[in-house]
Amino acid sequence: MKITIIGAGYVGLVTGACLAEMGNHVVCLDVDAQKIRMLNEGGIPIHEPGLKEVVHRNVAAGRLQFTTDGVAAVAHGTLQFIGVGTPPDEDGSADLKYVLAHIHELVVKEVHGAGGYGMLVGPAASKAEIAEFRAVLKADPSNYIAQPTLSLSSCPTFVDSGIAPRHIDLRPYVLSGRTVQTVPGGLTRVALKDGSLVVNSSQGGGTKDTWVLED
Repeated sequence: MKITIIGAGYVGLVTGACLAEMGNHVVCLDVDAQKIRMLNEGGIPIHEPGLKEVVHRNVAAGRLQFTTDGVAAVAHGTLQFIGVGTPPDEDGSADLKYVLAHIHELVVKEVHGAGGYGMLVGPAASKAEIAEFRAVLKADPSNYIAQPTLSLSSCPTFVDSGIAPRHIDLRPYVLSGRTVQTVPGGLTRVALKDGSLVVNSSQGGGTKDTWVLED
């Protein structure tokens, strides 16, 4: 199975190495370029008995890779594991400096939000919208989730003006039991509004079943 581990620290690196040792193909992603360079050069940034040997064995076998390329890493994994910490500030509250520094790259939404409302799509947001979300995050950080913006594909779509490119999001159907199987079909959600990345039907998105008949 193809697995992506987000974070190559104490949790992510050990988890990734163990999953690779079980025969899975694992990509560990981290924003720390120096750490990833060390791992790719054979170094181990943490001490855990036996970890060095497991990492080296699985890197040599081609089952374990390390990268800072978030898009490629997320595209790799059928399963995604998040192994990053939430560093506390001096007063014990959540340290938001990483989120605030990269808010223009992220999607920020309410924990209990639905339908695509009350969210920020950083790459498509104005300076005023980003400033507004900086303020609400600082005021109530526990009410929001920040995550990377996925790179959506686009395809010709029937809209009111005719046929035009629109962003799409394919959600595959996965059957999970004694084995995990991805079936040749899924639900395609379409952002029908021009330039939008929001595929929710409540904000102008559309859906249709998609079936792959031949590979």
